[in-house]
Amino acid sequence: MGKIMKQSGRPAAARGYALAVGVGMAALTGYVSPVLAQGDAPDAAVEAGQVQFEIAAQPLAAALAQFSEQSGIRVSVEGGLIANKRSPGVRGVMMSDEALERLLDGTGLGFRVSEDDSRRLVAASTAAGESSLAPLNVSAGKITSPRELQPVYAGGQVARGGNLGILGNKDFMDTPFNQTSYTDEYIEDTQSKTLTQALETSPSVRRTGGRYSSEDNFTIRGFGVNGVNVSYDGFYGLGTFRRNSLQEIARVEVLKGPSALLNGVPPDGGVGGTINLVPKRATDVPVTDLHLSYYEDSIFEGHIDIGRRFGEANAFGVRVNALHSDGETPFDNNEEQLTLGSVALDYLGEKLRLFANINIEEQQQDAATFGAFVSGASGVPSAPDGRNNLAAPFTKTETERSYNLLRAEYDINDNWMAEVGYGWQESEELQYVHFAVPIINDAGDYTEPTFYRFREGDYDYQSANARLTGRFITGPVRHTVSISAYTVDRDVDSDTRSAFGPEFGDQVFNIYDPQPSQYTEPDFSTITPSRAQFELIQEGIAISDTLGFMEDRLQLTVGARHQSLKNRNVGTGTTNYDESRITPAAAVIYRVVDTVALYANYIEGLTEIQTPSNVVNSNDTFDPAQTEQYEVGAKMDMGRLATTLSVFEITQPNGVTDPVTNIFSLDGEQRNRGVELETFGEIMPGLRLVGGVAYIDAKQVKTDGGGANDGNKASGVPELRANFYGEWDTFFLPALTLTAGLIHTDSQFINAANTFSIDDWTRVDLGARYLTAIQGRDVTLRLRLTNALGKDYWENSSLALGEPRSVSLSTSINF
Repeated sequence: MGKIMKQSGRPAAARGYALAVGVGMAALTGYVSPVLAQGDAPDAAVEAGQVQFEIAAQPLAAALAQFSEQSGIRVSVEGGLIANKRSPGVRGVMMSDEALERLLDGTGLGFRVSEDDSRRLVAASTAAGESSLAPLNVSAGKITSPRELQPVYAGGQVARGGNLGILGNKDFMDTPFNQTSYTDEYIEDTQSKTLTQALETSPSVRRTGGRYSSEDNFTIRGFGVNGVNVSYDGFYGLGTFRRNSLQEIARVEVLKGPSALLNGVPPDGGVGGTINLVPKRATDVPVTDLHLSYYEDSIFEGHIDIGRRFGEANAFGVRVNALHSDGETPFDNNEEQLTLGSVALDYLGEKLRLFANINIEEQQQDAATFGAFVSGASGVPSAPDGRNNLAAPFTKTETERSYNLLRAEYDINDNWMAEVGYGWQESEELQYVHFAVPIINDAGDYTEPTFYRFREGDYDYQSANARLTGRFITGPVRHTVSISAYTVDRDVDSDTRSAFGPEFGDQVFNIYDPQPSQYTEPDFSTITPSRAQFELIQEGIAISDTLGFMEDRLQLTVGARHQSLKNRNVGTGTTNYDESRITPAAAVIYRVVDTVALYANYIEGLTEIQTPSNVVNSNDTFDPAQTEQYEVGAKMDMGRLATTLSVFEITQPNGVTDPVTNIFSLDGEQRNRGVELETFGEIMPGLRLVGGVAYIDAKQVKTDGGGANDGNKASGVPELRANFYGEWDTFFLPALTLTAGLIHTDSQFINAANTFSIDDWTRVDLGARYLTAIQGRDVTLRLRLTNALGKDYWENSSLALGEPRSVSLSTSINF
């Protein structure tokens, strides 16, 4: 008996055998495996050890039957192992074992070569005590491309690793940080329309706005991260303050904690974590998918996804995504529209690799939700119906943008690789909004908005990056060294009209029966706009070295980045801020055994803090505020189920003003300590789970106003959170999968004085997925019931309402 095969390239020795893929398998999946008669002479390709394969993406049972027909190799399997599993398919001339490996990609299965040269499918983690766990990296050989995606973990919802900036792509068991990479399969199956929805299974992440906000705003480990801090294929400056679209995205990678060394400083200095969106690219398997969706109340969406490779050795690739959605959400008066066109091109040569991403997007939200605040009430009233929208129906946000990226990689030799990239974004936006409304008594009365803003802006961003990566050995130590330089330049030109005063706010309404159509609408035509022109420049140079000991069982990473931040007023020609700082980092991970790793890290984040104009030392400038993280953790990879345990402390300096001397300083501090336990994979065949629990103790250690709030909890940071999403492939109807999600958020304070808080809340989501075939085409039907129990609740400290009960339907057709 041989070991589990992983792209072995073993020639097909058993030719012309009769084929049977088990009757039990056929009964479970509804497919009957054909039987090949002996006696046919093998063709020349088979004689040479290679076969021409033409197998489309489809249910795994049918794909295996076609594999056996085309290769002449008998495959056996217990039916329960492949029930409800899909294969990505395979096309091209290759060794049979390589083709079978590709067919099994993402299924959590491997195969063994039997004594009669047939193939027997097995669970990858339990084959006669042998493991399909990612092997230790014991080679100082050829460097792989950072664009090469990490394999999908068992269950298909999470990948084995992701991009770590200067450290490149790493398997999670070789990563001395806490990172989760969600797959496009997970995004599709959860029907995640926005980034905030896609991250609903992470206990470390909480959104700070409502589901129907026009912005992607979060906290990660209790610190704020907004949409413009989201990177696109590792590049800052290509995210948006609005919503980052997911339809052309292959992976959503979430790194918890600051990451100045790894990625540089995010555009707005978020220190709680980073989110990286990895675009889809053409694969060896052709893709032609049509996705049709309906979201309550009346949003209809159509999305086409086409990918092809062509040319000699499939060196050229193109992936096209096009989408349009439009309609009303369950939130009163709220309407959304999105149009997206995306083209991804690549060339994969022997040494040179070229990539291009071209994206055009238009999005609009009418009456996007804004929250409320308490002003006069003795506490926070209970939450109203989740469909109640306090936003004026005449408000809107319209954004048109193009975001593009060019990259090149070149293998200098097997041990050294150079890469360069350039990205740019051009965005035009109209924003007509008002801010949160004040709740004035315990009955839930509130006054209409008192401040409106009408802004038209042009935003031009440019980003460039260069990196040299190499490997070498000194004695018993293996080194992976990277030297990186990057810059992000943001030019902002906007005209703003503001309307405020006593004429806005005279009317009183109630949160349980709001009448936003009766708000006083301002006349901006009589208001002179205020123009803002400024340029924000971030530059950094970094170096890192990962030292591998004991054949990489122990890996130590050290490095530092010199980061500069500059803020220039283009209109006046003055420089408001121009400071720099060096940020070091160190991290270690140790494989105790192949299945268990222990890790620790120290890493920093930087934030620009400008001195207020009304203090004694208003002309003083400060170095970027230095956020520090200490983290230790453990990871376990059981082949089909993985778990990460993290314990961390993050301290962030804040600006405070002494009430006696009126001197501003960076002596303020917020300290977040926490524990995270996360898991993903398959608990057993047909039962998948992703999610976890987190506990965060966030304290205001040193505060403004002479320390009035010292020792208080930080507002907007619930202590206990739990997020889980699970799928069960039913035994009574193999093509049917039932899904369920649970989100629990502890009570939280909504102000620094800790005088107001909101209750804890729990949301339950239910769903189903059914795989069938119509006229020979694979069709997947999906149903999701969000907030199945219909609970009304305040979601976060901005008093944004939780998502109401709503239904989503979608279908995917593979051509």
